[in-house]
Formats: sequence, C-alpha cells, structure tokens
Amino acid sequence: MKRYLLLLTAVLCASLHAQDTRQHVVQRGETFAVIARRYGLTEDEVKAANPNHSVCYVGLKLQIPVKVTETSANGDEPLAAAMPEEAKTETAAERKSSRRAFWQGLGDFIVGVADGMNESGLLEETGDAGVLIGSTADLVNSVRGEESHYGDAAAASRAENHTTAYENPSATVNADMNALQQQIAAIDQRIDEIGEEQARLLREKENNHAKMVSSAGTAVKVQTGSNLTRNFSASRARRQAQVRAQAQAPYRSQAGNIERQIQQLHDEKSRLMKERSQLSQQLADLQGMETHADNSYSDSRDEKGQEQKEKSRQVSFEANNRRSYQNQIFTLESALIDRKNNPERFLNGGETPSQFTKEVRQRQNKIRKLLKEYETKSGGRVLPHDESLLRWNP
Repeated sequence: MKRYLLLLTAVLCASLHAQDTRQHVVQRGETFAVIARRYGLTEDEVKAANPNHSVCYVGLKLQIPVKVTETSANGDEPLAAAMPEEAKTETAAERKSSRRAFWQGLGDFIVGVADGMNESGLLEETGDAGVLIGSTADLVNSVRGEESHYGDAAAASRAENHTTAYENPSATVNADMNALQQQIAAIDQRIDEIGEEQARLLREKENNHAKMVSSAGTAVKVQTGSNLTRNFSASRARRQAQVRAQAQAPYRSQAGNIERQIQQLHDEKSRLMKERSQLSQQLADLQGMETHADNSYSDSRDEKGQEQKEKSRQVSFEANNRRSYQNQIFTLESALIDRKNNPERFLNGGETPSQFTKEVRQRQNKIRKLLKEYETKSGGRVLPHDESLLRWNP
C-alpha cells in the first residue's frame, strides 16, 4: 500500500510541476547527492522527482525540479533561478575527485590481481599475460612512489621455461619417437596376425576344395551308379551334372566366402603396409633430428649417431621391402600347402617321389633364406610364416 501511495504522490507532483522541471543525464561518478548539490536541491527532492529510480547509474535520465524565485515585469513568465557560483565550483571539484577515485580504485584492483597471482604462482605460469599484468602493476606502484617487481619475476620465469625447452630439445623428439614406435609395433602385430589368418584360410580353401571334389564323386556314384562309362546317355549325363552341382553347391558357397575373407585381409594388409611406410619415414626423420641434437652437445655422441643411422637404414629397408618378402613367402607356402594336401595330383601327374620331395625341399629352403635375409637387413625383424610347413618331411 505504501508503494502505491508514493507512486500516486509522485504522479500528482509531476502533473503539478511538469512545467518546472528539466532533464539531466547522469554522467560517470555522479550520485543523487552530487546532482542535487549541482542544482541547489536536496537529495530527497531529486529522488522525489524520480520515484521510479532508486539507483543512480550512467546514462539515467532524471527529471530535475527548477525553483522559481520571481516573475517577469508583466507577471506572465516565470524566471528560473540561476545555479549558485559556489555550487558550480563544488561540482567541478567533485567531478575531479570522482575521476581521481576511479583511477585510484582501478590501480588498487590491478595491483591486487598481480599480488594474488604472484602468491598463487599463476603470475609465473601464465607466460605473456602474467608479464603484462605484472608490468602494469609495477607501473601503478611506480606512479605512487612505491616499488614492486611482479613483471620482472614473470619475465624471468618465462625466460627460464624457454631456456629449459631449448636446452633439452630432444625431450619432445623422444616422446614423438616413442609414440611412432608404438604405432609401428601395433601395425606389425596386426600384419603378423593377418599373415597367420591368410595361411589358415589357404589351408581351409584347400580342404574345402578336396571335400567338394569328394562329395561330388560320392553323390554321383550313389544316385546314378558307379560306372560312368556304361549305359551312357544324354539324360544320364544331365542327371549326373545336376547331382554334382547340388553336392558341390555348399562347398562353392564356402569357397566364395573364403576368397572374400582373403581379399579383405589382403586389402587391410596393403593399407597397413602403406601406413607403416609413412610412420617409418617419420621415425627416420625424427631419429635424424635426435642425432643432430645429440651431436650439438658433445662429439662423444658420434657413435650413437652411427647407430641411429644404421637403425634408420634398417627401418627404411623394412618399410620398403616387407611387403615384397612377405608375398614371396606367401606364394611359396601356398605351393607347399597344395603339395601337402594333394600329393597324388603331382605324383599321378608324372613326378617321382624323389622329385616330389626335392621340390618340397627347394621351397622350404627358399622360405628359410628369405626369412634369414630379411631378419638380417631389418635389424632382427621376423616375418610371419607357417613353421609347420618348414618342418614337414614328405
């Protein structure tokens, strides 16, 4: 209820004295009291003329009552009282004092921020920002006749951090090298797994082929008779072809699945080999950087530099030749699997047992030679292979 009464009073006052007010826009540093003194009023009079505003802020438009002291000679027009000279002097002084208070408060704030950051250690950890804040606080204190060294401490910390990073350039290089070596090791492990999976699928493919041939012959014998040359007729041939196709259908489907898996593994392996080649090149570049950084410290690192060069050469060899060696071994293993699963095909094709065994030995020796050669040139890397095929003694 009190609020509504005040509002009603304000409206009535405004309607009665609307012709005796002027507008004032609040400037920085002005308060109700300052404005009231400027116009020769009391603070309560200014607030009463502006009941909707309890807070004075920059840009606020206030209605200021104007006191009428006398009328013109004919009594028609009121004359507004002029602002007293002492009020004008007080207003200028107050504005000057207000500006001084603002800058003093801002200076206190900056110094306080620098002091707090310095105590918590943030001034040295924030780099250029810390140097800027500290230097500004030092400037404020210098103007006040005081002395501080916030900016110097922050700058010294930044310089120390930069010096540390420069004096130990190999720290980042070593971290990057370790990351690359881990990625390459993971790729090598996956490539080995792919090699083992490819060998398993090849064996599965050969077994599936043998079962397909066997099942077709068995089905034809059971359903159309064992003698394929007797009572030959076109209808019987068609029947045999149908029986053979039906018996081989599941094995052909399985063969298709195996071929797709082999192709997928081949594509994945090619992608991994390409990725590994890129990583190996990056590793070789970083190893060269590390060697250069180490040599800048002492000539005693020459031996280590030679070792790094040799290691880089081995990495480069492995990246560029791994796929070629792996494919050669894979082809030789496929031939051995074929001979191991279907020896009768070669023996019935004209090879003698000694020739058959000789061919097996030659392929086994070629695989061993490739494995040893690659291991030597790549610095101890062993390619995935089927050890059981190397132990096979036909």
